[in-house]
Amino acid sequence: MADTPALREQGYMYRTDLTDESAMLFIWDADTTGSFWMQNTPTSLDIIFINNSKTVDYIATDTVPYSTELITPLTPYRYVLEVKAGFAARAHLQLGDQLSF
Repeated sequence: MADTPALREQGYMYRTDLTDESAMLFIWDADTTGSFWMQNTPTSLDIIFINNSKTVDYIATDTVPYSTELITPLTPYRYVLEVKAGFAARAHLQLGDQLSF
């Protein structure tokens, strides 16, 4: 769980040991905006942006390792789930899906 600024900044940077079951949940106390990137992240990820109602609002799939291109959702989010690339497709995740956690 990434619930502090330092943990959110680190994310999966430098990690080479991700499995298909690996997941990191980013949590903010209030809705936020901002971008993610893949700098120093050697493994392709799916990045799932979730609003305060725990509804999927944006999914960035198959991100490019080490890329500094910004990944920016169009709406504020409260949670972000980072998982190994391919998870969103395997789980049949779609925009508007309601999550429980």
